[in-house]
Amino acid sequence: MPTSVRGTVRRGGEPGAAPPAGGCDRDRACRHLRLRVIPDLFVELTGITPARIAAEGVPLAAAIARLDRFADGAKLWSWGKDELNLMAIGCWVAGIVPAIPPARFENACKLCLAAGMPYEDLQRTRSSDLARFFGVETDAAQAHDGLADARSVALALQTLLRDGRLTPDDFHRVR
Repeated sequence: MPTSVRGTVRRGGEPGAAPPAGGCDRDRACRHLRLRVIPDLFVELTGITPARIAAEGVPLAAAIARLDRFADGAKLWSWGKDELNLMAIGCWVAGIVPAIPPARFENACKLCLAAGMPYEDLQRTRSSDLARFFGVETDAAQAHDGLADARSVALALQTLLRDGRLTPDDFHRVR
């Protein structure tokens, strides 16, 4: 059963319950998310709990602004396009305009293909396993840990640069 910052949430019409099968409008989605309903599977996969959000969480607009300052105008590379999709959905629900334009996001899968990674391997390799795929041992972090996943992608790309399978220009040329 999902866990909420306000306690356990039950299915079927109570606050925080899943939207009806007929669809989900923006107002209903916003009410649902403002309750910070966190499915147990999400907590299990990520370790992010309502208590952790209460202690460490920041508003979405502030988090995006921090990321933008950190990146200092550079492209933001990730494994796949989830980050762009999730940011768009989060901003839509929060009613804010994203501070980072979509053109600043890129898919590191393109770099791996350019470096010679077979497409079949690319399809079945998760971000948490990417460094290991390229022969780099990492801490045995749990998949879906954002920092560990990002570290795995960064280590893999660093290895491809060191081995000469990628060049710095590839990061600007790959489309």
